[in-house]
Amino acid sequence: MIIPKNLETSGITCPVRKPRKRPRSAARIRPRSEAEVGWGLSKAERDSRYRQCGQDIKELLEWIDKSDSKLGEIESVKLLRRVFEEQFEMVEGTVQSRRTRPSRAVQNPHDPDAHYADKGTKQWIGYKVHVLESVDPKKPAKMKAEPGEHFITEVVTTEAAQDEMAGLAEGLKRQQEHHEIRPEAMYADGGGPTVGSRCRGH
Repeated sequence: MIIPKNLETSGITCPVRKPRKRPRSAARIRPRSEAEVGWGLSKAERDSRYRQCGQDIKELLEWIDKSDSKLGEIESVKLLRRVFEEQFEMVEGTVQSRRTRPSRAVQNPHDPDAHYADKGTKQWIGYKVHVLESVDPKKPAKMKAEPGEHFITEVVTTEAAQDEMAGLAEGLKRQQEHHEIRPEAMYADGGGPTVGSRCRGH
């Protein structure tokens, strides 16, 4: 079917634009096989490819900025720009890998709010879940993972990079608002509040 230069339908004119020329970097962006990625490369070769990746992103973002400012408002483009700013920096006019990255840096482009965190010997990428439950102070404390006859009163999900005090405070706030529960005492693990932290908080 031949499409005319201007398609007129019900009084609406839809101009057919000529395709824009792709940037040089766009021609290099394509899926790569495991063999092409080269997991067995030396550190110097990996660093070189990493910098080349940053250079490609830089050129692509520059092309977007010059071509159409509206493209910069697309969420995927905003995310790409954020990743570049978190992962790379310009040093004497060249793209270099950043030595340090923010705690809330993007770890997964499909879920930008999933962050890196560690606690003790555990490391993960995702979130933190704070669980508040009832406890009978007259009974001896339960051992870790030991079943108990408790009621879960609130569950709060927070960013992995957020400290546990903030998660506990949000849980207590919701508990009071939703169930009118104001505990007389709290039992928490090592990441919870202490007398010193409570004094500093006030």
